[in-house]
Amino acid sequence: MQNETTVGVIIGRFQVEALHGGHRELFDHVLEQNHNLNVVILGKTPLGVPTKRNPLDVDARMRMINETYPGRFTIAWIEDTPGNDKEWSEKLDKIVEDLANGRGVVLYGSRDSFVAHYLGKHPTSVYNQKVYCSATDVRKACGKNVHGSEEWRAGVIWATQNQFDKVYPTVDVAIFDCAQGGEEEGNIIWLGKKKGDDGYRFIGGFADPSDGSFEDAARREVLEETGLVVDRVEYIGSRRMDDYRYSGEIDKIITVFYKAYVSSGTPKASDDIAELHRLNFSDLTESDIATVHRPLFCMLKGSP
Repeated sequence: MQNETTVGVIIGRFQVEALHGGHRELFDHVLEQNHNLNVVILGKTPLGVPTKRNPLDVDARMRMINETYPGRFTIAWIEDTPGNDKEWSEKLDKIVEDLANGRGVVLYGSRDSFVAHYLGKHPTSVYNQKVYCSATDVRKACGKNVHGSEEWRAGVIWATQNQFDKVYPTVDVAIFDCAQGGEEEGNIIWLGKKKGDDGYRFIGGFADPSDGSFEDAARREVLEETGLVVDRVEYIGSRRMDDYRYSGEIDKIITVFYKAYVSSGTPKASDDIAELHRLNFSDLTESDIATVHRPLFCMLKGSP
């Protein structure tokens, strides 16, 4: 018998290629409650492009649910409101009340679901699945598998075509030694070489999401590639780099260029730096520098 007075609402992201066992447990549990109407509301990020955590758009997830439960659920979506649970809850209540049309509502979620953030007026129910699958682990496993179908290749292309054109931020650092043995501070510089370089290069690399700032990224890259600890990190400028890996791509690299001064550490080339050299800056010319870093050398020559 159907419960003519209530609407069952599942809220989740379901960012997987197919509903896994834990998802299906939740969906089946809600169907067993015999609500008059069953609804799924999908979480949606405001970015509007595929990301590692949210690779599938709303339409793809709607189709996935309808493939597994054809015609069993009405599907809607709600956009995230980061940091404002009250506003998000009010938006959610408006969506479900429009669908419920005066009937009572029960909101369903699984472990670690929306329930802890919901501040609205409808009752919630947490379903503890017997089968627990991490969607994050599912996506990681999916990202390791290459398939041979035309549909899979089309999906990969779709994902790339629906991203923003990107700038990859990097940092490069002119590392100066403090005065040693009567040498003038600001003249002794540490430069590296990678295998195949046509000259010396500044130390640097990609900024990392864990870095608190570009200055932190600069210190980290110097330590990783040279074993040196630097302080007095001073901004020189920034510019787009003619990196050969991106020469034929829409995406590009822009580097933030610093100079910094050694405070401690034991110099040793590591990571992708094959050689580390301690040189007199005043003796260097542009031709001594790797082609890709020559614009940075000119910037450094012109800096105060």
